[in-house]
Formats: sequence, structure tokens, C-alpha cells
Amino acid sequence: MKRFSKAIALGVTALGTGLISTAAMAQVEVITVTAQKREQTLLETPVAVTAVSADQIEESGIKDVRDLQTLVPSLTIAQFSRPGVTEFGIRGIATSGDNIGLEPSVGVFVDGVYRSRSGAAINDFLSLERVEVLRGPQSTLFGKNTPAGVIAFHTAKPEYEAGGAAELTVGNNALLVAKGTITGPIVEDTLAFRLDAVRHSRDGFLKNVATGDDVNNRDRYDVRGQLLWDISDNTSVRFIGDYGVMDEDCCAAPFSYHRPQNLAALQFLGATIVRADPFRREVAFDGAVNTEIKTRGLSAEVNHDFGELELTSITAWRGYDDTSRIDADFTDLALTGSRYIDTGYKTFTQELRIADNNGGNFDWLAGVYYYSQDLTYDSQVPYGAMLRPFMDLATGGAIAQLESALNVPTGTFLAGELGGVKQGLTNENYAVDTRSWSVFGQGDWYINDRLTLTAGLRYSKEEKDIDAKVDINDPFSALNFVAIGEQQIAAAAFFQATGLPLTPANIALAPQAYAGATAYAAANKENPQVNALLGLRPLQFNPPASDYARSRSEDNVSGTLKLSYDVNPLTNVYASYSRGYKAGGFNVSAFAVVNDAVEFDPEVADTIELGLKTRLFNETLQVNTALFDTKLKDFQANTFTGTSFVLDNAGEVMVRGLEVENVWVPNEDWTFTGGFTYLLDNEYSEYKNAPCDDLNVSAACLLTNTQDLTGRRLSASSKLVGSVTGMRFFTVMGLDGYIRGEAYYRSAYNMGSDLDPRKVQDEFWLFNASAQIAHPESNWALQAWVRNLANKDYLQGTFSSVGQPGSMNAYVGDPRTYGLTLRLNF
Repeated sequence: MKRFSKAIALGVTALGTGLISTAAMAQVEVITVTAQKREQTLLETPVAVTAVSADQIEESGIKDVRDLQTLVPSLTIAQFSRPGVTEFGIRGIATSGDNIGLEPSVGVFVDGVYRSRSGAAINDFLSLERVEVLRGPQSTLFGKNTPAGVIAFHTAKPEYEAGGAAELTVGNNALLVAKGTITGPIVEDTLAFRLDAVRHSRDGFLKNVATGDDVNNRDRYDVRGQLLWDISDNTSVRFIGDYGVMDEDCCAAPFSYHRPQNLAALQFLGATIVRADPFRREVAFDGAVNTEIKTRGLSAEVNHDFGELELTSITAWRGYDDTSRIDADFTDLALTGSRYIDTGYKTFTQELRIADNNGGNFDWLAGVYYYSQDLTYDSQVPYGAMLRPFMDLATGGAIAQLESALNVPTGTFLAGELGGVKQGLTNENYAVDTRSWSVFGQGDWYINDRLTLTAGLRYSKEEKDIDAKVDINDPFSALNFVAIGEQQIAAAAFFQATGLPLTPANIALAPQAYAGATAYAAANKENPQVNALLGLRPLQFNPPASDYARSRSEDNVSGTLKLSYDVNPLTNVYASYSRGYKAGGFNVSAFAVVNDAVEFDPEVADTIELGLKTRLFNETLQVNTALFDTKLKDFQANTFTGTSFVLDNAGEVMVRGLEVENVWVPNEDWTFTGGFTYLLDNEYSEYKNAPCDDLNVSAACLLTNTQDLTGRRLSASSKLVGSVTGMRFFTVMGLDGYIRGEAYYRSAYNMGSDLDPRKVQDEFWLFNASAQIAHPESNWALQAWVRNLANKDYLQGTFSSVGQPGSMNAYVGDPRTYGLTLRLNF
């Protein structure tokens, strides 16, 4: 029985599973990956790696990179404030994408080229061949050392046989995706080309009831060209150029909680009120939430075979520009002006590897890697004209009372403008330059026919420079409420003791009362029960900050050691230790200057892993398991407080768990996959300087905005994530077809680094389905698909509301989507 595409093997996750072979064989097919920079089967690769094929992605109906996680339970992907702010996590370890000073803990590579920020890795799939998800530190062979893992996208090369494919998808919410690829020879057997293009548009999933517009839409296109030049039998060069544009009204966030005082103030001032239920998918604001992203890149990969040695060189340049204008308060009151963000960077990378190719009992690979990035970031968040009246109402008139007490003109504090000059964060500009290089090597010693010892080592050197210019105009945030409160407490205590106001003359009349009053004030100035002004500190959104310029330099030695044993030709066990590393850097935020936290330290991960890969029952069942124990020292945590990003190192994070995954092909008509990742431990072993949540009104939080989260569960990390898939193949009326079902489960987790109890996402299930018929000779296929079949409501993330302390907003997961896809091959 013919099929339009190969059957799936791995619909879930796979340490080492692959595509199913043709129906007549009914066995799990051997699939080749390059997880260790050389071709190996998944079964013999002593690495926890998932290989997701292009067929699987098509059969699953995936139209967004975020949906890869439903096929790989150890992987999490979420999109937050802008299309470019996408967070990748593996085994519960992720790095926030909303501070460009941070490099990701999960490295993303496309055809061997590192994408330094996650926003540059969310383009649509173009001629995708497979995606490899490597779990755990990848400390030796990949260009940039990564502590949590790697997602490696591999695309199809140009071919010397002329051909192509076209795909058209239509769906609900006006979804339209058009893709095309064409390939063929330019010079027979010497020069071939491939051209790809995609156009992806969709209406928004949220309704702005204040304007009637839809928001959180899709509007993007990408083009990609390749040349393959086979100079000789020993030398080939692959050139790739790509260009992509996104211009999307994204990403709005409905309110998930209204603090009663804030809600009352909004209502009094005439704001359009939308109930704090994000699953109504309604927002009400009068500004923009637009982001335009442009990505572009060029790369050249050269491979030369010397006989016993093989040389590989990958040279790449990439550019990225991200311009956003966001109505950050998400109301139709001018609490803030438009938040303007302009991010841009250019990277250059050069990788040079040489690999032994003699086929003896020892294989080795060695190389050097150079990375350069020039990054700029501009941001403005001015106050809006309605911030002052809103805050005065929300605090019961405290702002006006404070102005009176301090004898300053009414309207001085938290005004949109003062004397014709805007208040707030009027501008911050950063230029961050990064230069790094590394040398690396890895060897495989085949001790005997069954036992292999692998050892790898990498030395890295990294230098960073930052030049920061910060302009803040905010008289209210410049106030020292501890000192002011001390004066007011002393005056009140003196008046209570003497009945006299605190003046120099009265102090002379009652020196003992004055001494007692000042002593009492000094002892209680940091006590929020006595110094009521401390309660206003959360409204100090922009404390004074100054320009600065700094440099940092660091080096690191990391590596891996593995022992693998072939119990028999179909069973492999391995044990490994690996150390991963992510460089330290600079907190690109004005808040960092205020708290003397401009720099953060490197993140280091140590992982021990035990794995088993086996095929059973005449190779119809493949089972893969891994036990892992990871400790991250100086985990780089980033939290949005409603005013700024707090980026600092948590002392230590511990993640221990079990991964299990299976592929079962009982006969030629059925394929089942299943797998899960269960975290036995996922906690902050030490995190004493964590930012406070909005509900914490302790003295420590009001004074230092820090709390101790030691022993608490790691944010954005679920105990259990799993998925199962099933496919039934059939032939009817001369057409080949299949029906596919998927189920994805994720247990509860807290979405905030501050572990605010209101930020918990409860456990949820997602169900997906697809069906296809295809003509085996006419090369066409028609697929119907639906994702989130049950229309399950869930959140991707939550954050403290901008300009409204105590309130919260949330990013909502996609609702049910469905459509038809027509594919043509020629």
C-alpha cells in the first residue's frame, strides 16, 4: 500500500526514535541525526535527542513554531510581550526573552548557524527537513555553549533533479498560509539552486472593544535562496540567504486581576472596563500594539574531504531589527504614553572544524569558533496625562497630600508633563558589543565492539562592553520615603508628647521630648506599620539613574564525558556527565543602575544522565528512557515587576527527572507514540534575592523589593508533561489516507519568577487531530486539521500590570484553530 508521506515515528518526543518505515515492514525505521556533528543513528547516539521530521510537522497540522512542544514534551515554547519575545525551555529550564542582555539557555541553530536571540528563530518553516531537540548541556560541539539544550533546524539542500512543491492553507480566523519551493540544476552535477517563499496571515484572537479592532494577529512573509556548488568530488559549498518581515498588531494582554482600588479609579475616570477574565479574549485600549521585525542573513558552508580528514567551515552574518509601539497600560486612559522599543543587532560567526574520517577505533573532531555581536536597544516609556489623577484616586488622595506636606506645587508628582517636559522614562539607549572565541574537541574511543568512551572539552573566552545613556524625569520616584517618613514620624511623636509642632524653638523648649521622638523615628523609619509612606514605594516607577559604561571579560572550561555500551545490536545504554555554560552580561534596564545590578554572572550547568535506548518485538516497539540530574549555579532569572525588568542570578537551581518515550508499530496500518517528562525535583536550591510579588507587603519587600524563594518550585516548570499520538492508515477508492489524533498534558506551574500565587496555570489537556487523503500518482494531498480541538482555555504567561500595582495581565493561549491544507509536488 502506497502512502503520500512516510508514517510518523515520534509524534511525541524521542531520545532516539524516528520515522516509521513503509507499511509492509511495520518496523521503526532507522533515522540519522547529526547531534554530535557526524552522522549517527538515533539508537547509537548517546545523547537525549528528539528528531521531528518535516512529515511529522505537516501531519500534525503545525503552523507555528510554538506548537512543536506538543510533539516534544520536554520542550516548552511561549510568546509574550512582542512576537520577538519568545521563550524556549527544555526540562523546565528557560530564559526570559524580554531582556536583550540575556542570551538563551536553549540555543537555536538553523543549518549550523547560531541565532543569538530567540526572536530571530520564529520564522515560518521553509523546506524543513527535520528538527533536532537536544536535551541537557551541549557543551562541546555547538558554536555557542548552552546549559539547557539545543534546537537545531535542518533544511533541505538544493537538488540536481528539477522539482518543487506548493502548499496552500486556509482556516478559521481568516488564516492563509501559502508556501512554495522550487529546486533544480543550474549547471548539471555542479551547481544547483533552491528558492523558498511563504506568506502567513491571520486575524487576531483578541477583540479590542474600545476600537472594534482585532489584535494579536499574524502578518509575515519569508523568502530564502540557496546555491549548492559541488566544485569537485571532494569539495562542496552551500550558500544560503534569507529575508523575513513581520508586521503584526501583537501582543495585547487582557486583565486577569483588577486590584479593587485600581478598578474603582479606572471606573471613576471613565475608562472602558473589561472584566478581569482573559478567556473572554477582550481588551480595551486606545493605543497601538504593533511590532515590525526584519531578519536577514547570509551563510556559506564549505566541506572538503581530504581522505582521512574532513574539513567544515561555516561563515555567517545575520541582521535583526525589531521596532515596537505598545500601549503598555492596556487601558483607554492615558496612564502611560506609547512604549517605544527599537532593538537591532548584527552578528558574525565563523566555525571551523576538522574531523577524523579514517574509520579506526578512535574518531575525533576539533575546531575553533568565533562570535561577534553588535547590539543596540532604545526604549521610551513616558507617563500619560491620566496617570496622576488615577494614582491619586487609587491611593485615596495620598499623592496630593504628599505634595502639600512637602510644600511642592500641586501636579508635580506622576504628571504626564511638567513645565512642558515629559515625565517618566523619557529615553534609555544601550550599545552592547560582544566578542567571543572558543576552541573545542571531542573524541570517541571504541574500546571494543560494544563499549565506547567519549570525551569532549571546550575553552571559551568572552568579552562584552556596554555604553548606557539613561534619561529619567520623575520627581516622585526621586523621593526618599525612608528619610521623609523619619521626619514625619518624629514630628508626630513630638507633637503627641508636647502638643507643639516640631520647630527649632519648640525643640529648645522640650529637648527630652525631641530626643525621644527622634529616637522613635530612627527605630521605625523602615517599619511599614509606622512609616505609611513606604506603601508608596511601588509607585516609584523610575528612580534616578545615570549613564554608565562598563566592560567585562570571562573565560570558561566545559565539556562532557560519556560511556555507552551496546548490550546487543538493538539495545544501547549510556552514562554521561556534561557541563554547560552561558556567559554573564549586562542588565539592559534602567532599573539595574538604581539597584547597582548592572552586571550578572555566568550560568553554569552540571548534568549527570543515564539513558537506555532499545527496540523490541521484532523492532516494532522502540523504548527510550533517561534519568537526569541537573544543577545550575547562578541561574540567570529575569522578572518583570510592572515597571522594569529585574535580572539577577539565583544562587542555584536543581532539576532532576525521568524521560520515557515509545514508538509502537503493531502492524502496517497503525502507529502509536507516547512519552513524558517527569521532574522529580525542580526547585530553587538557593534564591535569596528574588523579586517580590505584588501581594507581599513585608518590610523587606517594601524596602528592598526582594524575597527568599529558596526551596520553592522553579517558575515555568511543570512536574509532568506528556503526549500521545495515534495514526491509522488506510486506502479507499484508490486514495491513500490517514487519521491522526494527539493528546498533550501539562501539570500545573507558576508562570512568574516571583511565584505570585495568582500566576499559577492549572493543569490542562490539549487535543489535536488531522486527516488526509492523497493520490499516489498525481502527487497531491488534501489535509483537514484542527488544533486545540476542545477549545481549552489556558495561559502562556502573566505579568504585573504597567502603572497599576496589584493588578495583573495575562497572555492567552491560542483557541481552537482548524483548516484545510492542499499540497502539490511536482
